[in-house]
Amino acid sequence: MGPLVALIALTLSILQFWPQIRIDPGPNPDPAQLGGAEFIISNIGRVSVYNATFKCSIGTPVVWLGGALMGGSIAPAAVIPPGRPVTRSCFVGDVDIAYPNVTISVNYKWPIIPKLSTEIGYFVVKSATSGAFFFVPDLPR
Repeated sequence: MGPLVALIALTLSILQFWPQIRIDPGPNPDPAQLGGAEFIISNIGRVSVYNATFKCSIGTPVVWLGGALMGGSIAPAAVIPPGRPVTRSCFVGDVDIAYPNVTISVNYKWPIIPKLSTEIGYFVVKSATSGAFFFVPDLPR
């Protein structure tokens, strides 16, 4: 029984330092324009994550945030400390909502060990009767 208890205790202590990223829809400064909508990427774990890069896809097209396709205006996050959010916009300018499914991916490095992980958020674009656009979390499609 002693080794089993020690193994469980070790496993639980390791899980305390497991990085955890959450992706939520954020505010849209101009609700009439889908292109301004933002996402909030939060580190809800107990350790920092490093070299976070972001990408989004609408239907099948993919755009890297912080990459060459978006220019230098949206940068990756070097560090996301525990309990801290970062906000990123998925689009630039007007966006055609012919593909209402939006997928946001966050790639990041773990602290200490050289492991890469990805967290994915799935959303659907909805429009209100007022004409405002917003994102609703959804299941993978």
